[in-house]
Amino acid sequence: MRYTIPSWMKAVLEEILPGEQVAILLRHSVREKIPERPLEAFHLPITSEGIQLARELGKLLRGKLSRLYSSPVLRCLQTAGAVAAGANVLLPIQKDLFLGHHGIHILDLPKLLALQKEGKTITSYQWLSPLLQNTPWEGLMPLPFGGTAFLAHLYKKSSPQGISLFCSHDSVISFLLLYVFQDLFLEKMTPPKFLEGVICLFTREKAKIFYRDWQKEISLPSLNLSEESVRLWGHWLANTVLSGEKARYTIAGGAFKFLLTGDFSTDIDIWPYSSQDREKICKALYQNGAIPLGANSPFFETFDYHGWIVEVSLQEKGSVEDVISHFDLPLASIGVEYIPEQDQWKSWIHPLAKRDLQDRQVRLFSPFPNSDYLLTSLERQERYAKELGFQKCLESEKKAWEFFCSRPPSKRQQMVELYLLTSRDFSLLPKIQQVLGNIAWQ
Repeated sequence: MRYTIPSWMKAVLEEILPGEQVAILLRHSVREKIPERPLEAFHLPITSEGIQLARELGKLLRGKLSRLYSSPVLRCLQTAGAVAAGANVLLPIQKDLFLGHHGIHILDLPKLLALQKEGKTITSYQWLSPLLQNTPWEGLMPLPFGGTAFLAHLYKKSSPQGISLFCSHDSVISFLLLYVFQDLFLEKMTPPKFLEGVICLFTREKAKIFYRDWQKEISLPSLNLSEESVRLWGHWLANTVLSGEKARYTIAGGAFKFLLTGDFSTDIDIWPYSSQDREKICKALYQNGAIPLGANSPFFETFDYHGWIVEVSLQEKGSVEDVISHFDLPLASIGVEYIPEQDQWKSWIHPLAKRDLQDRQVRLFSPFPNSDYLLTSLERQERYAKELGFQKCLESEKKAWEFFCSRPPSKRQQMVELYLLTSRDFSLLPKIQQVLGNIAWQ
């Protein structure tokens, strides 16, 4: 074989103790030369030598490998599968768009591709130095936010015990190395070779990063809720699923929980500004390979994009402020609007969202903006509290149930029917039955 597993990786893996939380951010295994056409590159497989090498790595991970994530690009998926075969485990390979196509380092693909006319390509690694100087090429993710988001993602997605494998590309891995090692990466290091990567050992507050002869311990970074972070995160989500489509729309709601927890739920809700914008959005999703799942509610058309659930509203709501004015939770009232005429991304955070974040409480808006769907709002309040690890505001919950009980019987029946139509998991049904039983007893 021309290629071998790096000796430094073998040495670090031998030192890992049972029960430790470890993430390996790994470049895919051996492939042939990248063709000039991008679509052909997407489907380029690993070689027979690459399969054998990945299986050899898997043997070193036997009894330790617990989770598998991969870029949706074929050579990464094949590498993850070969590592699992070598490890003799049956694990699902979860596609992760942080890792590729397009990856967390690319903020706006069309703008980045336009730079190729100037001789600037992502494979040249000329883009690394401007990133570190906070003067990134147009279309690249700023390093402070992107690196923080990436490391938080690796921590949240890796198994609390054992080794989690994230199979990716050299450019994506170089982005993280630049974030961690800064000037040292530019001066002393080179990007990873085939089947080489970064090993991250996580504790509750620290991350110890290993790469070749270097290691560095850093505090686990925390994301923050700011207009800049909302703008960048919304822009990256839109670029990933729509690839720069020039429609006007708002992304808001649950997708921005990532900025509060570092854990992305993979649900994206898009509100078109007009019916023409909705047509453009759906067309872009089709062209990017999204799988239509139909209208799973009266309000959204749903797509599966490499495991992400993208819901496109069937109603036009206008601007980001108009969209959020219909929301029921302050902590969900976060979003970004793309205005193509100005090529502008407009972020919006409801003032009460910052209050609830500081208090670590999930409240309902009062008065209730969607009283007919109040039961669904109560279910959402419960879900947000669990996902964020916050307290549920008992006072707002109490007011909501009092409002429900005060409605005439026919109105309560209508609210229950709307809940059954829009509920995600019907978890509120026992409580509804209990409340209705108490009303009947009285």
